[in-house]
Amino acid sequence: MIAEFITVQGPLGLEVRISSSWIVVAVFLMWSLSTVYFPIEVPVITETSSFVLSVVATVGVFVSMLFHEMALIIVAGRNGLPPL
Repeated sequence: MIAEFITVQGPLGLEVRISSSWIVVAVFLMWSLSTVYFPIEVPVITETSSFVLSVVATVGVFVSMLFHEMALIIVAGRNGLPPL
């Protein structure tokens, strides 16, 4: 198991720790989207377009997860729970 974290400053002054294993997940997601999903669903797509779409989709997934987690932190703070 990969246990190292990448720490960045997040919104609202919160520290955001990203597990390095998410990099592996992101690479696998981009690879599977660009080599399997998009070529099957859009047969006329070029390799470059497929790769660009897979990068955009992967970034979208991770940004939506970040927004979700930030919303949980905001709700917890409003209910008197400290952030972990």
